[in-house]
Amino acid sequence: MSVDVDEVLCQCFFAIGSGAKMPIQGDAVAALRDKYPTHFQTVFQNDANAWNLEGHFVLEYCRSIGSLAAHKATAQGATRIEEQEVLDASDAVQIWVQNRTKKATRFCV
Repeated sequence: MSVDVDEVLCQCFFAIGSGAKMPIQGDAVAALRDKYPTHFQTVFQNDANAWNLEGHFVLEYCRSIGSLAAHKATAQGATRIEEQEVLDASDAVQIWVQNRTKKATRFCV
């Protein structure tokens, strides 16, 4: 079964928005869009079943990015998430996951 990276990214962006529960600036979404597709494509080329095995984890990872980015934004009094907040949140969640699992996961970049 072939995995459509664009469909996976749409699910990820939906999960980020679900975690954020506030507007996300377009350049913030574009920064994430630029960060993940090539990596995801490589994962799927190496294991077509990867999304079936780990998709639930990836979506929770994305929700956490949205939630943390929202926290960073509201701590500054902002009413929307900017690019740097979402990138900082992405890095922080990745570091947390890697420290907890003691290894890099396939979907973390």
